[in-house]
Amino acid sequence: RVRVFTNRLLCHHIWLIIYVSCFTHSCPQSLFLLGHKITIVTTPQRLEAIKDMEYDIIMTDYIGLLGLHQNDILARHKCRTRVLDTFGSEPLEIFNATGYNPNNTYPYFSRWQFKNTKQFWNLYPHTPDNSFLGFAMEIPEQVHTGARKDMALIYGKKENYMVGMERYLASIGQSLKLHSTFTTYLHKLRGADIVNHGVVDHTTLSGLLQSSKLFIGLGFPYEGPGPLEALANGCPYVQPRFSPPRGRLNEEFFRLKPTTRTVTSQSPYVEDYVGEPYVYTVDANDLSAVKEVVDKVISRATKAYDSY
Repeated sequence: RVRVFTNRLLCHHIWLIIYVSCFTHSCPQSLFLLGHKITIVTTPQRLEAIKDMEYDIIMTDYIGLLGLHQNDILARHKCRTRVLDTFGSEPLEIFNATGYNPNNTYPYFSRWQFKNTKQFWNLYPHTPDNSFLGFAMEIPEQVHTGARKDMALIYGKKENYMVGMERYLASIGQSLKLHSTFTTYLHKLRGADIVNHGVVDHTTLSGLLQSSKLFIGLGFPYEGPGPLEALANGCPYVQPRFSPPRGRLNEEFFRLKPTTRTVTSQSPYVEDYVGEPYVYTVDANDLSAVKEVVDKVISRATKAYDSY
């Protein structure tokens, strides 16, 4: 069962070329369910072979945009191009007024001069400058809330995400057994043991979430779909609060992003629009506050939550 949350592409049956470097299954899955004809292209060679094909929309991301530019497709079909943009892109006029120099710090954005930033489609509703594409979530037929174990699942695929978060994790680990899906787990966490399952498929991940009493955000990756999947499986989510908020002026990751937006947590969408008892945003250095969250989730049974 798939719930599609989107307010774009509802009215027309259209042909799309999706040219991206990488993406989750949610986007093409949503478009297919809405009845659209889809061609997925993953190499410049395949793109060159179909570049004269009739289509209505080219959907890509920032890396794919480079391929479109190099194959002379962007110049001819810019009005048909839509960019999957996780963090949002603001009009160049905003940066020109604030001393931002896109030619030095974001050459892709300035080089291609998208005058209509509604062509940038966001996973979350960040800004009216862009379009909110929406997301698709798999809602389990049945969520076994009563069968949960005293365990917590860590959000993230790389163990280096734990750097600086050791005390926070160890505090949670005093009450809940920690599990992870890291690609590798070589450096043991001091103060708590972690059961690492390695890279798992979606069915296994859903099972881990339905067995867990807490899904633990480490502050990175920013604004991914993980918290939505946890809530769909009835697993509450905890994440660190950022003080001060992070953006391109104080966070290297955002430095080249063409947006002045800042984030107050790893997933501001669920922080602002969901909240307790499904989402907890805490000061990760305040271990008393962290323990209070753990005590709350242990004592409560939560149901699957449609986070839209």
